[in-house]
Amino acid sequence: MYKEFYQKKLVENGLESISYDAFISLKPILVWKNTLGIYRMMFRDDLVASRCWAEPIIYLYPTAPTRISIILDPKIDITKSTPIYTGVWNVLANIDGKIVDTTSSKTYPYLFWEGGAPLHTMPVLIDVVKQSDIHAYLEATLTTLGLQANERKDFIRYWEPKLQGNPYYRLSWYDAPRLQPIVSHTITPAPDTLIRVMMEYQTLESSVIIAKNPIYKTPARSGFTVVEWGGIAHGQIY
Repeated sequence: MYKEFYQKKLVENGLESISYDAFISLKPILVWKNTLGIYRMMFRDDLVASRCWAEPIIYLYPTAPTRISIILDPKIDITKSTPIYTGVWNVLANIDGKIVDTTSSKTYPYLFWEGGAPLHTMPVLIDVVKQSDIHAYLEATLTTLGLQANERKDFIRYWEPKLQGNPYYRLSWYDAPRLQPIVSHTITPAPDTLIRVMMEYQTLESSVIIAKNPIYKTPARSGFTVVEWGGIAHGQIY
């Protein structure tokens, strides 16, 4: 049953980059018997369909003014972008992070895209956070994951207002090593340092106990650095 599900669902959805053994380790199917003695199955939707990656922001920090081209992963179904993405972004990036779109000559602090993309990997960090602790938690965790002050400010400005109204939140974090095999962009010239931070959140009605996170080594920046962050909402857990 597992192998049939893997072949017919994952491969048909273009997610065959994940091996069968890795797929099994993600616990893709839950089987249980209800009070009537009928067996039911629940499938992990994140393993068989694209997810909405909301507000991914890309910063460019070259060591000298540099013309850069960025081609987003073709698996992404783009729904929004700034500047308008037409299959490639051709820009002039400056040392201070300002980006000039060579098509429109407009200047931007970052590049923005949003759309559907797969996310079938394990997070590097998972935490359950009380709503009143969200701001301090985001500051600390984003610092650990490698974001600097302006990037943390932009992230928190967008995402903190969405983390309101529930007592607790389950926050899962993905970094470049986890995301690159799934969704990767073609950047020319290639960056010396690539930092990616993707947050997935779920609302909770009460706190739950989860495993302790491993120690995470904050990535160091060197040379031409590219930074991308974004997030995914994943419903409510009771």
